[in-house]
Amino acid sequence: LPLEQIQTDHTQLQEEKESTKAFVTDISHQLKTPVAALKTNLEILSGEEMTKKQQKEFLDSCISQLEGLENLTKTLVNVSRMEKGMIQLHLQPADIGETILAAVSRIYEKAAEKDISIEMPQGSFPEHVLVPHDKKWTIEVLVNIMDNAVKYSEPHTQITIHTETLTTYLKIDIEDEGIGIPKSEYHKIFQRFYRGDLVKETEGSGIGLYLAREIMEKQNGIIFVRSRHGRKGSIFSIQLPKA
Repeated sequence: LPLEQIQTDHTQLQEEKESTKAFVTDISHQLKTPVAALKTNLEILSGEEMTKKQQKEFLDSCISQLEGLENLTKTLVNVSRMEKGMIQLHLQPADIGETILAAVSRIYEKAAEKDISIEMPQGSFPEHVLVPHDKKWTIEVLVNIMDNAVKYSEPHTQITIHTETLTTYLKIDIEDEGIGIPKSEYHKIFQRFYRGDLVKETEGSGIGLYLAREIMEKQNGIIFVRSRHGRKGSIFSIQLPKA
């Protein structure tokens, strides 16, 4: 092999090694908090006398931490499979409205618990518009965006979904009334494990939006975020080619 090829291969191996090392470090960091909380709760449950009400509170906390670990594990597996090319997306013409409704149905209960309404204004929702996309994974993108909107919004607020059919693509806007995202972080939030300063105190892994970007790119689509003009909150947009 030519020297240049050997040097290139060595550089690629080194980069992969560093990437794997960073990935493992990030995973360890993400697992540390829920595992520590779970351990503390179980130690208290096993070692202290308490009322049934107190026991239930600690057990509910344990269940919550386990659910968080389960969700993190699923997302990590999906990220790993996506990066290794093990997940193949199947783009087929399908009703985009049905895809959006399926995503809303998955997040509706969680939003209702915070009294957050999900609105789809009349005239801004596509009826029988066929767009080539992978329904299952596009739903994952939409659920991820809406899940973040619920997580980072105050109770009694609103999430609004608008769609727009343009010449070459269909655009879906998901608008929330949450904490917003600084302009300096617009691109960073789609990086693996990135968490902005405004959300560091809130439970989360920082990989959901990274996975959403990967899914959109594999469908020749894009995902981006912008602020609501003069108002609190963010607008996440996804664009899918019409053909």
